[in-house]
Amino acid sequence: MERVVKLFQDNGLVVAFLCVGVIMLFAEVISKKLTRGKVPAPAIAIVAGLVLAYIGGDYSGGKKGIADLPLFQGFALMGSGMLRDFAIVATAMGASVVVMRKTGLLGAVSLIIGILVAFVFGVAIAYMWGIRGAVELTTIGAGSCTYIVGPVTGAALGASSEIIALSIATGVVKAMVVAIGTPIFARSIDSTIHILR
Repeated sequence: MERVVKLFQDNGLVVAFLCVGVIMLFAEVISKKLTRGKVPAPAIAIVAGLVLAYIGGDYSGGKKGIADLPLFQGFALMGSGMLRDFAIVATAMGASVVVMRKTGLLGAVSLIIGILVAFVFGVAIAYMWGIRGAVELTTIGAGSCTYIVGPVTGAALGASSEIIALSIATGVVKAMVVAIGTPIFARSIDSTIHILR
């Protein structure tokens, strides 16, 4: 058993990727079998990751979630700024101008409205929690647009690590709500689009 523990600790990042892969596999199965694809696998995987992070942090009494446990310390590297920046680049590379053009004016308007609503909502929630600084409100508002933009904005503005973490959490919650809520409201959204056209 000691050899297994040492192997896990010596190859922390590989173990982290392996764990994420297993979680994604189970999330895919749950999505297909239990929800018939109505709840996307990434949303299920995110919930599972948040639960595991809470359990790990609660068990160890630490501050890094599951990474506080020696077997899973590779998650600290996996969740670092390096991989965050990699995710930003990968997201930008995945954007297709051709697909964006196909959405036309309606797509452009919905993008602008979506960003504005998410930003204003994030700022409003942060303000209700008692956060008053412009840097902090902007960081959390950007995070509510997407959990990738939040930390980049916070780093550029000099926000504290707590506020950056809060912006990421806000973005993750929004992404989960959108991923789970979209299939539920898809028909009403589709009928609204037909009316607008």
